[in-house]
Amino acid sequence: NRRGVQAEIVRIMQTYPKLVDTGKGKSGGDPFVIAQALAHNPRLVIVTQEAGGSADKPKIPYVCDQERLRHIDLLALIEEEDWTF
Repeated sequence: NRRGVQAEIVRIMQTYPKLVDTGKGKSGGDPFVIAQALAHNPRLVIVTQEAGGSADKPKIPYVCDQERLRHIDLLALIEEEDWTF
């Protein structure tokens, strides 16, 4: 639902304004990824190699933890999906 994603983006940016560093002039995709996962029913799982984060320097895992949104790394995804190569 497009409106749901847009509403989540606004809420995420209001709640975690430091998630995007507007001073660097880079695209800030993290809020969009998180909003998409939150707006989807059932909620989506985010796959990220990023670690940690804090209120002062939020990263995807930190925001996911605060929002009770599941996040895993690539190895966990491979194991959970039982992929073989």
